[in-house]
Amino acid sequence: MTLVKSLIYSIQTLRYYEREGLIPAIHRDPNGVRDYQKDELYWIHYVQALRNSGVTVASIKKYVGLVQKGSETRE
Repeated sequence: MTLVKSLIYSIQTLRYYEREGLIPAIHRDPNGVRDYQKDELYWIHYVQALRNSGVTVASIKKYVGLVQKGSETRE
């Protein structure tokens, strides 16, 4: 919840990004509460910037997939 309050992202937006695979699956603590780490925060900011620039969800998904594959996608 702190993330939502401090960064003005709605819970629905964060869950949508996670559900659609736009950000990595978020680690949960023993109580099941999402525990956002630095890498996830990077992705949230990045995805939001792309969305604000008009990039489609489908294009972001494709890009995220390429990034996750790593250097094998260079060619």
